[in-house]
Amino acid sequence: MNEIQRYAGGLPANRAERRAQQRVRGVALATQEEQARLYAIASATQFGMFQYVQVKRLQSDLEHVCPDAAEGLAALANNALFEMTRSLQAFGQDIG
Repeated sequence: MNEIQRYAGGLPANRAERRAQQRVRGVALATQEEQARLYAIASATQFGMFQYVQVKRLQSDLEHVCPDAAEGLAALANNALFEMTRSLQAFGQDIG
């Protein structure tokens, strides 16, 4: 039995090695959770920016059709954008 045996996997024989592996797994899991949180916030922000552009485009189109309604349309657009901002902020606070 003088041959060197290869490690076949499974749990390491040493308790310190097992604890170290558990800590590494814990750090890896925490990192994955943080990455998922950041991705969700980035996706929601990107969607919010897209919605902002859509609302402003719609506002501009409607102002061209009815210039007299520009003031009312601006108020509606600003209200919609304010609500979207509040929703994004609440989402960020829930996730963060």
